[in-house]
Amino acid sequence: MIVVDDLDLARYAQPGAVGLMVPGAGSKVSGRGARAALVRGEVETALTGGVPTGDPLIILDRRPAEVTFYVALPPPGTHPNDRRYPVAVVGDGYHGLLESSSTRVPGLVSIADVAPSVVALEEGRKPRMTARETADPVNELRELDARLRHARDARFGVDLVFIASLLLASIGALMLRSPLLGRAAILVAPAGLSLALTLSALDVERPEAVIAGFAVGVPLLALAAACVTGSRSRLLALLTIFLGAYALALSQWPEVNSLAAIGPHPYGGGRFYGLTNETATLLLPAMLAAGALAGIRWLAGIAVLSLALVGLSATGADGGGVLVLLAAFGVLALRLADLRLTIRRLAALGAGVVAAGLLVVGLDAAAGGESHVTRSLESGPGSFAEDLAHRAEVSIRGPTSSPMPFLITAAALGLLIWVGTRRPRHAVVDAMLAAVAVSLVVNDTPQDVSTFGALGALGLLAFCRTASG
Repeated sequence: MIVVDDLDLARYAQPGAVGLMVPGAGSKVSGRGARAALVRGEVETALTGGVPTGDPLIILDRRPAEVTFYVALPPPGTHPNDRRYPVAVVGDGYHGLLESSSTRVPGLVSIADVAPSVVALEEGRKPRMTARETADPVNELRELDARLRHARDARFGVDLVFIASLLLASIGALMLRSPLLGRAAILVAPAGLSLALTLSALDVERPEAVIAGFAVGVPLLALAAACVTGSRSRLLALLTIFLGAYALALSQWPEVNSLAAIGPHPYGGGRFYGLTNETATLLLPAMLAAGALAGIRWLAGIAVLSLALVGLSATGADGGGVLVLLAAFGVLALRLADLRLTIRRLAALGAGVVAAGLLVVGLDAAAGGESHVTRSLESGPGSFAEDLAHRAEVSIRGPTSSPMPFLITAAALGLLIWVGTRRPRHAVVDAMLAAVAVSLVVNDTPQDVSTFGALGALGLLAFCRTASG
């Protein structure tokens, strides 16, 4: 492992394999943190200092060997985490474009991939970082870097479109008593997430084009879908088809999802594929509405489909999302069965959620699934407990890092309380509120969870209040 000041990808593309490396996790990165992450094979989010403290897995060298990893790192000091750094591997048959099982984006690796790959090669095991032959890896990396930059620049505008669309549809439905707008309120997320995948697959990446497409496309798609789903059976069919198609897209084309304007944010190093807390929360109203429409008889089928979408390593790879979904569908089942939510039943549900969540992840790992979730459980209960404690610390630091996140989170929690105090109560709304409560405990982005959870709960309330039968 050699750290160089100026790594020319064109120089190493011929004798080896090249790629781009995300040097940290979060909005900021430092030279000290990146160097620590490089030799330890793990990253620490900027919210908690950005410098991992585990034992080093490797030591740096200055002379090439039979297999040599070359990397460039951020300079001393703290910088915005908005730049990818070059990495190259020479030897052992590495040629073309670097790939990583932990990113699933061809050409992109995490700084946490490097040390474990060095150790794996030395021990004769398959490394996380592999390579594939390609005609022009340097040009592909240049295009990838532009895609990542454009996705980052479009994110804020796309989030605003989602927020505005959800608010307008929900408030309009409640004020006008409109069943059409009530259905549109729970179809905004499926419309927007489908549009995001479509634009990404078509290589529409310019921020202005993406934001304009969302501003026009999301309301129109949601309203069009609401127009053709006037009956319960049609709405259930559409929601079920969407959930299945979305799971298929995540499993077969993970890079399309990763490079979309909404979804994983690989440019920030926190999540490279699958579902984020934001997208998982956006999906909840569609999943719970489908479950409520299916009724108690077919509820388990919708729950299994939703768990496959959120929890499997090949799709969402969201361990916290598994617990959230199990809690939500558990509450929905109790409410649809007209059973009171007593302390005893809720305690039994909590124990069942934890056991079922471990079972889902265990079965996924046994079937060959691999993600940060399965690796956390494979490390033992101590590592899993440390991961939960770390998430709790990050969760607290996030909304308290500056006034704006705090105000947004507080406003969202206020909306959640307002929705939760409306009468009469609705089973699907109670399930959504339970899901958000659990998500705030097990996930580490309370601003996203509370904001989109509150909007989703409002949308479900509008749907229930305006449903025509």
